[in-house]
Amino acid sequence: MKEEMKDFSILEEGKLAGLAGSQGYLICSFREPRGMQLVQVVQYVVSKDRLLQLIVSDRPEGFRNLADVIRKIHRSLQVTDALLK
Repeated sequence: MKEEMKDFSILEEGKLAGLAGSQGYLICSFREPRGMQLVQVVQYVVSKDRLLQLIVSDRPEGFRNLADVIRKIHRSLQVTDALLK
């Protein structure tokens, strides 16, 4: 994404408490090809042969206004089977 989008920056990244394995999240800001500035949270789970992502994007002001709701959504995703079957 850093190579494809302009004004890309990572605002926050980490792992959610209580979730084991290759799981984490990233909140970033970037300007998409049409020129719109967006903030995006990507929560991801990686296994040997699969990748699962939850992505929520909005304009910075919308993301800021809905930050509590967005965090509640992304913290609620819990993949308990690391094989993603």
